[in-house]
Amino acid sequence: MKHFVFALACLPWTGTVAQESFRILDYSPAPGQFIDYTQFLYPGQRAQDLKATQVCHILDSLYKEASFIYIASLGGFGGSITVKLNKPVPNREGADFKVLGNAFYDAAHTPQLSDTPGGSSEPGIIWVSRDGNGNGIADDPWYEIAGSEHHHPQTVSDYALTYYFDPANPSTHIAYKSATGDTGHIFRISAHTQPTYFPIWLSADSLTFSGRKLPPNARLIENNGRKQWLMLCYPYGYADNQPNNSLSCGIDLDWAVDSSGMPVALEQVDFIKVVCATNQQPDLSVGEISTEFAGILALHGDNTGLKPVENGTDLKVFPNPCQDRIRVQRAASAQAEWLCVFDLSGRCLLRLCVPAGQNGIELETDSWHPGIYLLRFAGKTLKLVKL
Repeated sequence: MKHFVFALACLPWTGTVAQESFRILDYSPAPGQFIDYTQFLYPGQRAQDLKATQVCHILDSLYKEASFIYIASLGGFGGSITVKLNKPVPNREGADFKVLGNAFYDAAHTPQLSDTPGGSSEPGIIWVSRDGNGNGIADDPWYEIAGSEHHHPQTVSDYALTYYFDPANPSTHIAYKSATGDTGHIFRISAHTQPTYFPIWLSADSLTFSGRKLPPNARLIENNGRKQWLMLCYPYGYADNQPNNSLSCGIDLDWAVDSSGMPVALEQVDFIKVVCATNQQPDLSVGEISTEFAGILALHGDNTGLKPVENGTDLKVFPNPCQDRIRVQRAASAQAEWLCVFDLSGRCLLRLCVPAGQNGIELETDSWHPGIYLLRFAGKTLKLVKL
């Protein structure tokens, strides 16, 4: 879910572009508006022949591509991604790593202006594991990072949800039912017209996910006479919850607990798993709230070989949010550079060369679907909101 209308400042993207930083072991998303099996098919391949191993292999190649930052949506409740780090993250004093996502603050609901910051927060629960037996397989015990809502009275520790796929009508809304009787749908969104929102490489008819469900964080508020959905940020401990450049995005391995809720002492971790932990779909204009995963950033020196993207103020995009056009301005450059625009699935929607010496360009955006895009230019990546 990232289909809003927000009044946002232009925020620099703070993901990672390091190659060989991790390997994807499993990608099991729940149904959602950004779940599109067609991007994983080889030319001429039939949909029914798509396998999970192929999906992971293609995702690996996308995360290692240096020209853009790939973001994987986990779909609705229970969707997950599991990675093996090429180098372990050690447990030291303070925060040890960040799980990068696509969270951002609404301009009027930043920590500087509000006691309850929010904007786009789609929290996912983080699990960690150490390769204790050294076999490179995630078969050692997993430990949950106990975030701020771990003991919240509205948190459900054993929630289970089943999604149903109708092969005769693949493009219909995806129905679901929980073990406690909750029913609903993952509704189709006009901006996303892929054949189905169901991850068909995982199942032919239904998918069941179980785990901890966090309290709802979506609020319908009124801002200058205009109603909008605001997703409040939890204080700490989750993926895609606070912006990547926020201190509250950091994860401390001392927060890890075992299956009985008791703290554990971990020297380091080799595996990280992120699970979408909410079941919310505010309305048809927003779609499901779905955790997004953009990578891992270690916070202790060079131990993982991860390289943060450098941010700068020499690239400007305005107006942002935009409607029918934007102006992109860079510092004077003596060389030609590529300008690229990506959607949140990593697809390049626009690619053009800006000649040497030209420091600005205007783009028409009236044909773009409302939503969020990533603009890559002059070595920087910025978020762009289309109304």
